[in-house]
Amino acid sequence: MADDSAHGSKPGSVSKVSPPGTYDDVPQFNVPVDSEHKSKVLKIWSWGAPHHRAFQLSWISFMLAFFATFAAPPMMPIIRDNLDLTKQDIGGASIAAVTGAVFSRILLGAVCDSYGPRYGHGVLQLLCSAATFGIAAVSNAAGFIACRMIIGFSLATFVPCQFWCSVMFNAKIVGTANAVAAGWGNMGAGLTHLIMPYIFSGIANTQPDYIAWRCAYFIPAFAQIIIGLMVLMFGQDLPDGNYGALRKAGKKDKAKTHMEMLAAVKNYRTWIMILSYGYCFGVELTVDNNIATYLYDQFALDLHTASVLGAVFGLTNLFARALGGMASDLLGRRFGMRGRLWTLWTVQSLGGVCSILMFYTSHSLGATMAVVVCWSLFVPMACGASYGIAPFITRRGLGVATGLIGAGGNTGSAITQALFFTGTSMTTTEGFKWMGVMILAVTATLVFIHFPMWGGMLTRGNPAVTEEDYYSRDYTAAEKEQGLHKAIMAWASESRSNRGFKEQLARLSADRGSSLAAAAATTAAAAANGCSPSSSVAGDLSRADLTAAAAWGCCTGGPMPFDSEGKAKRLRPLSFAPPHMRSFTVAWLAHFCAVFATFAAAPLLPVIRDDLDLTKAQISAAGIAAVAGTVVSRVAMGGVCDRWGPRYGAAALLLLTSCASFGMTAVSNAAGYIAVRLLIGTALACFVTCQFWCSVMFTPRIVGTANAVAAGWGNSAGGVVQLLMPLLLKGLEREQPSFIAWRTCYLVVGWMQVAVGLLVLLCGQDLPAGNYGALRRCGSMQRANSKREYWAACRNYRTWIFCILYGFSFGTELTMNNVLSQYLYDQFNVSLTQAGALASVFGLANLFARPAGGMLSDWAAHRWGMRGRLWALYLLQSAAAAFCCGLSQMGGSLGGTMALVACMAVAVTAASGSTFGVVPFISRRGLGAVNGIVGSGSSLGSILLQGLYFTGSSISWSQSFLRMGITSAAATLLLLAVRFPSWGGMYFTAEERREGLHASVLAFAAESKSQRGLPRGGAPRKRAAAAAAAAEAAAAAGGACAGLPGNASSSGPAPL
Repeated sequence: MADDSAHGSKPGSVSKVSPPGTYDDVPQFNVPVDSEHKSKVLKIWSWGAPHHRAFQLSWISFMLAFFATFAAPPMMPIIRDNLDLTKQDIGGASIAAVTGAVFSRILLGAVCDSYGPRYGHGVLQLLCSAATFGIAAVSNAAGFIACRMIIGFSLATFVPCQFWCSVMFNAKIVGTANAVAAGWGNMGAGLTHLIMPYIFSGIANTQPDYIAWRCAYFIPAFAQIIIGLMVLMFGQDLPDGNYGALRKAGKKDKAKTHMEMLAAVKNYRTWIMILSYGYCFGVELTVDNNIATYLYDQFALDLHTASVLGAVFGLTNLFARALGGMASDLLGRRFGMRGRLWTLWTVQSLGGVCSILMFYTSHSLGATMAVVVCWSLFVPMACGASYGIAPFITRRGLGVATGLIGAGGNTGSAITQALFFTGTSMTTTEGFKWMGVMILAVTATLVFIHFPMWGGMLTRGNPAVTEEDYYSRDYTAAEKEQGLHKAIMAWASESRSNRGFKEQLARLSADRGSSLAAAAATTAAAAANGCSPSSSVAGDLSRADLTAAAAWGCCTGGPMPFDSEGKAKRLRPLSFAPPHMRSFTVAWLAHFCAVFATFAAAPLLPVIRDDLDLTKAQISAAGIAAVAGTVVSRVAMGGVCDRWGPRYGAAALLLLTSCASFGMTAVSNAAGYIAVRLLIGTALACFVTCQFWCSVMFTPRIVGTANAVAAGWGNSAGGVVQLLMPLLLKGLEREQPSFIAWRTCYLVVGWMQVAVGLLVLLCGQDLPAGNYGALRRCGSMQRANSKREYWAACRNYRTWIFCILYGFSFGTELTMNNVLSQYLYDQFNVSLTQAGALASVFGLANLFARPAGGMLSDWAAHRWGMRGRLWALYLLQSAAAAFCCGLSQMGGSLGGTMALVACMAVAVTAASGSTFGVVPFISRRGLGAVNGIVGSGSSLGSILLQGLYFTGSSISWSQSFLRMGITSAAATLLLLAVRFPSWGGMYFTAEERREGLHASVLAFAAESKSQRGLPRGGAPRKRAAAAAAAAEAAAAAGGACAGLPGNASSSGPAPL
C-alpha cells in the first residue's frame, strides 16, 4: 500500500504540501487523503473543496432530477382528469419517465470517463429543464408521455453522482459516500410527493386546476437551471483539478472510450449487478410511480393524504440508503467482499418479501402502511449496498460500469411497470405480489459473482491473486509497456481492505510489532546514552493495544485525555468523536428511544381508552405491564453486556421491540393492548447498556456525571413523548378518524426504534480499545463467565440495597410518567394536549436535573469521598419523598400542584443520577450484572407503587401520592447500612485494610482512590499533593518489583 508519508504528512493527517512526483499545482487539501488524493473521511455537512463540494453538488443535482421526473405522480388525479388519460396512458407515461434514462445513463458513463462528471451533471440538467418547462404546454396524452420521457433523461445524473463520489473518496468509505449521496438524491421522490401538492394547492387558490398543475412545473424547471449552473461553476472533476486543465498540463491522458466501454462490458459481474439493480432501484422507481395513485384508489383517500403517505417510500432515502452503504462498508471490513455480497442479498430479499406482503395487506390501510415503511427501508438499503460493490468491478471502466448498472435500474422499472402495472388484466395488488417474486428470483443470481482474490458469497478467494493482477488485466500488453496501467495501482492497493478481517489483523500485528521494535530500539539507545527512556514510550509499552489508542488520536497525547484503562477523563456531551463520545451519544439515544416507545401510550390514553373501552383497572394493568416487562430484561441485559457487549445488547433490543410497536397498530382489545405494552416495555433495559457503556468509557472521577447525563437525557423522552404524541395525533386526526390516528402514531415510534437500533449497531464501540469480538480474537480479552459475573454482583449486599433505593427514585419517575397526564386530565379538566404538556415537566427535568445529580455526586466525592456520594443521594431522595407527600395536600390548585410537581421532578431525577454515581463502585467484575439488577429495581418499584396505590378506585389521588412519599422516605433509610471497607459509610470511616486485587482491576482501583476524598486539616491541596506524590513513588517502586509498571504493589495501595 502506498505510504501516506509520501504526501509530506503522517497517515491520516491533513495534506499541506504537494506530493513529490505529482503535479506542482496540486491544491491544498483540508481533509486527510490517500495516495490518490481521495478523502479518507466523509463530512456530510461540509462544503470544503474539492471533495465535499463535489459530494454536495452531486446529491443536490440528483435530487432535483428526481424531483422533476416524479413531479407528475402526486398530481396525477388532476392531470388525469384534465388530459383524459386512461390507465394505459398513465402506465405508458410512467414507463417513459424511466425508459429515457436507460440510454442516457449508458451515455453518461462514457461522458464521465471522457469529459468528467461536472459536464455530465451540468449539461444534462440544463437540457432537461427545457422539457420541464415544456410540459406546461401539453394538451394530450402523447405530448404528456413525450415530455415525461425527456424529463426522465435527467435521472442519468445518478451516474456522475456515483462516479464523482468514487473518484473523491477512499475505497474504505466509498460505499458509504455513494450510498449517502444517492440516498439523499433519491429522497427527491419523497419530497416531490410532499411539496408538489402544496405548490399546486397554492396556485389553485387563484387559478383553475388545469392551469395550476402546469404552473407548478415551473418550480422544478428553475431549480434544474440553477443547479446545472452551480455544478459547472463550482464543481471540480478530480481532487487534483478538472479534466481539461489536467490534460492541457499533460497530467492526464485522454480516455480511450472504446477501451473503457470494453473493460466494463466484458466483465460478467457488471451484467449481474445490472440485473440486480433493476430489482432494487427499479422497484423504487416503480413504487414511486404507483404508490400515491394506489393509496388514492384503494382506500378512497384525498389527494393530499395519499401523497403524504406515498412520500414515506422516497423520504426514507434520507438515511436508509446510507445505512445500506454503511452496512456494506462495515461488513466489508469484517468479512471482505463476501460481507458486501451477503449484505446486498439479505436486504434485497427482505424487500421482495415486503412486496409480496402488499398483496396480503390490501384490506387494511394500517397494515399496508406498516409494510410500506419496512419496504421503504430495505429497498433503499439494497440500492446503497449495490454501490458498495459496483466501484470494485472495474477501475478502468468505472464510469461505464456505473452507467450500465444505473441504467439497469431504469430498465428493471420499465419492464416491471409494463408487466405488472399496465393494462387491466392484473390489479395493482397482484402486481406487487408478482414483483416480489421477481425480486427474490433475480437476487439469487448474486451467488454467481466471484472475485478471484476476494471470493464470492459461497466461495473463497485465492490469496495468490493480487488486486493489481485483477485490475491491470483491463490493459493491453502495449498499454502496460507504456505504463498506462500504473494509474490504477494505488486504487488496487487501497482495495485490499476487501480481503476481510483476517488479513487486516495480520497487517495490524505486523505494524504493532514494528512499533514495539522501534520503541525497544529507542529505549536501548537512551540507556546506552545514560538517559532514562521517554515516559511516553514507557506508557505506550504498557498499553494492551497501541492501535486502539491511535484510533481516537491519543497515542501521542491526542485531544481526549484518558487514564490507564483508556477511559476518557473529560465529558464533552455535544461531541460525536469515536470512541468515547460516540458511544456516549448512541447510548443515551438508545435509552431515549426506549423510554419514548414505552410511554408513547400515556399521553394518548384518553383516546385509546375510548377506542378499546378500557377500565381503570385495565389501564393500571397496562401501566404496570409496561414496566414489568423490563424487570427480567434488565437483569438479563447485565449478563449480555458482560458477555457480548453493550452495542449488541442495545441494538438487538431496539430492533426486536420495534416489532411490538408496529404490532400496536393491530390491537383490538384490552388483552392485546396490555400484552403489547409489556413487550415494548422490555426496551427499557437499554438503560443497563447506557450505564454500562458510560462506566467503561469514562474515568471514575467523572463516571457519576457521565452516567447521569446519559440517563438524564434518555429519560427526558418521558417528557418529550408527552409533548409530541398529542401533537402528532392531532395532526393525523385532520385526515383520519381517531381510532386510526393513534395507531398510526405507533408506526412513527416503531420506525424510530429501527433507525436508532441500526445507528447503535453501526456507530457504537463496546470498549475504548475496540469491540468485544475483535478484542477476543486478538487475545486482548477473555470471554466472560456469566455465572461468576452474576455471583460477584449478587453476593454483594450493596447491590440489593441500591436495587431497592433505585426502585423508589427512578421507580417513582416511571410511575409519574404513567399516571401524571391522566391525573391532570381528570382532576383539573384540562384538554388532552394541555395535560400532556404539563405532564412533560416531569420527564423534561431529566435534561438538567439528572446530570446535576451526577455532578453533585462527583463534586461531593472529590471533597468527602464516598461519604459525600452517599449523603448527596440521601438528601435528594428524602427531598423527593417530601415533595411527593406535599403533592397530596394541594387539593384543587393547579398552580400549586404544578409547582410541587416541578420540585419533585428535579429531586427525583437528581436522586436517580446520584444513584449511578455510586453503583459503578459496587463491583468491578460484575459491573454489567450490578447495572442490570439495580436498573430492574426501578421497574419492580414502579410495579409495587402502581399496584399498591394507583390501581382500583378505593384510593384517591391524594392518598396515593401521600403513601408513595412515605414509602420512598422509608426506603431511603437503607442508605445508613451501606459501607465500603476502604471508604466507609455515611456516619463512620472504615479502617483501611490491605486487599489483593486481580490484575485486570488494578488500574480501576488506582483511579478509584478519588473516593477517599480530600484529607482533613489545613492546606488540604498541598497535603493532598504531597500524599499523592508519596503514593505514586511507593506505587512505582512496588510496581517495579512486581513487574507491573505504574501500579500499586501487591500489598495494596498506600493510604492518602
